[in-house]
Amino acid sequence: RARASVFPRARDWRVSRRAGAMATLVAGSYERFVFGYSVQNLPGGGGGGGGPDGASVTRSFTLDAHLTQCKSVAAQGGFLASGGADDLIRVWHHNPDGAVADLGTLSGHEGTVSCLAFHGPSAAAEPTRMVSGGVDGSLIIWSVARWDALKTLRAHRGGVHALSVHRSGRVAMSAGGGPPRAKPSKRS
Repeated sequence: RARASVFPRARDWRVSRRAGAMATLVAGSYERFVFGYSVQNLPGGGGGGGGPDGASVTRSFTLDAHLTQCKSVAAQGGFLASGGADDLIRVWHHNPDGAVADLGTLSGHEGTVSCLAFHGPSAAAEPTRMVSGGVDGSLIIWSVARWDALKTLRAHRGGVHALSVHRSGRVAMSAGGGPPRAKPSKRS
């Protein structure tokens, strides 16, 4: 049963671009930390169109996120999430002034949280949903407004390795190990 609890406490990376702000690069590490870097002067937008010295990267935050390795991260519209080998998802909000607020811990997977994805009306907007996948073969759809688990799906027998949510929010795809849970129907 998935539940959320709110209390304080690199392998993968994501870039979050908020409207009117520079890009933020988020990276997880095998040492349980999540690192945030501000990126300026990116060619083609995101901080100034590229300066004479190229892009500049500065560490903006370090979060002690998990009890063991951080296995996945996601970022969109100021929200950050990380999934760990400790079966937990940690959630934060990265404010425009650079402060990071701890929003709590989500649990629902019975094993490592191997992938995460946010979905919202646009890449720059606050997300409305988050999807997590785990080595237990499940996908969990979370409401960002209340951090409730809306639906748990048993997707793969051998674990979920990757997922992607279509921009419409109506379709999500996952890749996993083992034989499929449902056999394809035969067409006549």
